[in-house]
Amino acid sequence: MPSSTRAALSATMDLSQLNLPNVPSEDRFSGTDGVSKNGFELVNMKGESNGRVASLVVYRHDSTLKGMLTYTSESGEVRSSENAFSLQDDGSTHEYVIGYTLTKGTGGEGGVFVCEDGNLLFEKTLQELMLTDTDVTNVRVGYVTWGANVQGQLSLDRISMYVPSLPDVYVNAQTGADTNEGTQDSPLASIVRAAEIARQGTTVHIAKRVYRGALKLKGNGEPGKPIRFVGEETRDTAIVGSIRADALEWTSDQASIFKADVTKLKDGGNYVGTWSLSRAPRWLCETKTAGVCSKKYHVARSPNFRLPDPPDEYKYLQHWYVADGGSRVPSCDPSAEEGPDRFCDENTWSFNTMTDVDTFPESGDPQPKGNLKTLPDLVGAIIIASSGRNGFWNMQAEVKTHDKEAGKITINTQEANFYCRDPTFPGFRAFAHYYVANKMAFLDSPGEYYSDESTGLLYVWKPDDVEWSDIEIVGDASDQKIALDLTDKSFVELSGLTFSFFEEMLKETYPTSRSSEHINVNNCPFHSAVNGVWLGNKNERGRDPVNGEASVRDLYFSGNRFHHSSFPYEYPLYKVGKPSHTPAAVTFHFATNITFVHNTIEVVGGYALQCRYGQHGETSDAFKYPEIHPSAHGDNLIAWNTFNRAAEMKSDAGTVAVR
Repeated sequence: MPSSTRAALSATMDLSQLNLPNVPSEDRFSGTDGVSKNGFELVNMKGESNGRVASLVVYRHDSTLKGMLTYTSESGEVRSSENAFSLQDDGSTHEYVIGYTLTKGTGGEGGVFVCEDGNLLFEKTLQELMLTDTDVTNVRVGYVTWGANVQGQLSLDRISMYVPSLPDVYVNAQTGADTNEGTQDSPLASIVRAAEIARQGTTVHIAKRVYRGALKLKGNGEPGKPIRFVGEETRDTAIVGSIRADALEWTSDQASIFKADVTKLKDGGNYVGTWSLSRAPRWLCETKTAGVCSKKYHVARSPNFRLPDPPDEYKYLQHWYVADGGSRVPSCDPSAEEGPDRFCDENTWSFNTMTDVDTFPESGDPQPKGNLKTLPDLVGAIIIASSGRNGFWNMQAEVKTHDKEAGKITINTQEANFYCRDPTFPGFRAFAHYYVANKMAFLDSPGEYYSDESTGLLYVWKPDDVEWSDIEIVGDASDQKIALDLTDKSFVELSGLTFSFFEEMLKETYPTSRSSEHINVNNCPFHSAVNGVWLGNKNERGRDPVNGEASVRDLYFSGNRFHHSSFPYEYPLYKVGKPSHTPAAVTFHFATNITFVHNTIEVVGGYALQCRYGQHGETSDAFKYPEIHPSAHGDNLIAWNTFNRAAEMKSDAGTVAVR
């Protein structure tokens, strides 16, 4: 093989049974008498954005069996190489090898080659071919895109893929470049690029810095050869899904309020992949330490965000408004009653209407002043409310109508998002806690922001002593949603890395092909996310419904810290989770052979940790698999962990749930 730095596909096959019409002219690729109609595309290599990085086409010309390399040019046209080559035509099997530069960033120095039985038939550089410098993402054999006039059959004896080893990759955001080789002396710049090229046995060494973008693994480790991501220093090495605020152009709007067009970023900053802010930021934080939110900014709201007063940190709703009732003010005071009489206002409960005219006195704690008669027009604003029979009814919705004189609002129930066991339950009642958000009129204090989605402008009240480079903004690009998607990934190890500002940190959804196995996570802080670890899928079937085989097996988590997760109240403009369930910091649905030890989970809106072993709800929690395999059983150890301040939002949640 001409170069060990290139990957190659080897296929041993017999081409004699292909009925290939004669091509009158080799110079004619398209047309009814050209190579594309009368040749057979034997091997196709596909790139990230290139449908044909390189393909090997066999055909006959003057009764001679020949091969030709074709590819999609930078202009998007399919081209053929100028040099065709003759192939053995003796009715026997032969080994054909087609190779391509393994990764992009070589500046066109790499190339493509074709061998037959160890003899080099063709080799050209990317520059000579004017071929796009890209990654090969898929390799197909016998992929018949062309060959409308070809008949017969192709006999394949053996197919092998050769990929050179890559034991170490080095990343340094300060000194590296993604066009570098990834060595210690020539490091890459982005963790995104490192994840793309990592393969079995690769250790990615990550220098102290903040790295932006999700890890998208294209391969798997294997026993004894895991893919490792190792941070140089946990406190100073962070992988984030956020944009630094100084990547935007800020101008003064009024007083201390600044605005920026969030539809475009300034050049530079190592933003690899897609980044967008078409909606209000999910998180907007000041950071002093890499990946750690030292002060969270909040969507412009009323009343303004205020932390619960010590020592009552768990009273998350302490400084919200308190409503008088649902459809109207009740004739009784439910707070003065006990037992069943505490529901004396039940005839006023409503699903879509809330009333607040300042009828009931304050509770005695510093409840903010305000009601639906004094607040500005709320039509189009977002309301977040917690109420119901036992405080399990939680929702966020758009205000549909606002009658200030009557002190009433109605909500858009079609687009509402509920966190409760029964979304149809009439939850607005006396003493419902609520706040309203998403109005420019509410932007009245430092540390608040407002997003005008119609104009693409983000307004921020920035304190005078804070620099834009100290602020992180989380956007809504779909490919930056999950820090590391483990679906179908196995033998992956993470250590010494801080992950922050993603919607979900580690996720595995129930796959259709193969399970995820042998995931090892050590000494990794996970900050500011809806879900820290989510191993399960939306309909809660992470096991085969017949034999019980799990989609996630053999997990080891030790010495990690999960901080500030599962707070849908804090980003009211997003739908988070699903009805009946509060997001959790760590969720193991149907995982087998879990070891979760010496970890810390703290400041969680919902569950700290939840595990499930049987299908829930649709049949029964004690569901039995008809033909369970012995391998579906496993031992799980969850021990010596610290759980602090879980279930801080009023909802159907606890510290640990095992079902």
